[in-house]
This record gives sequence, C-alpha cells and structure tokens, in this order.
Amino acid sequence: MLAQLACGTMRGKIARLEEALDCSFLTEEHAAVLSMMLSLIDCCTAQINELTAKICAAAASAGWPCIRTGSVIISATPGWTGAGPRGT
Repeated sequence: MLAQLACGTMRGKIARLEEALDCSFLTEEHAAVLSMMLSLIDCCTAQINELTAKICAAAASAGWPCIRTGSVIISATPGWTGAGPRGT
C-alpha cells in the first residue's frame, strides 16, 4: 500500500495515512466541493490559455519570437542574447 512507503516522521503515522488514502471520509458534500474546485481550476486554465495566446500574438506582431512550452512563454526582444537585462 502507498502509506507503507512513508519516510521519516511519517512512518509513525502510517495508520492515519492509510485512513486518508482510502477516501472513506469523502462524503457527497466533499465531492460537491471538490467538483466545484475542479471546475474553477478548469476555468482558470482556459483563461490562462487565452491570455497566453494573446501575449504570443502581441509578441509576434512586434516581431519578437514567442515559443510556448506548455504554460511557459519564452519570448525575447530581437537581438537579446540573454546575457543580463536586454542583452547588457
């Protein structure tokens, strides 16, 4: 079981870890709150993706390279070498 992999001070809490991991405490109310939280995360993710697209479009219109790797945008002004602020 996953709780058996506990290290350090958590070794003394294996019984509590097993209880937490079996999800027997999860009620309908907990499930409803978790569902709302996941919906909120999905909404925030969609907004982040929309904003990221706008940032990349603005960078591209200014002639700046814009590379999107997952949720990270890598963009630099033309001629920027990465050595210090703005190539200095």
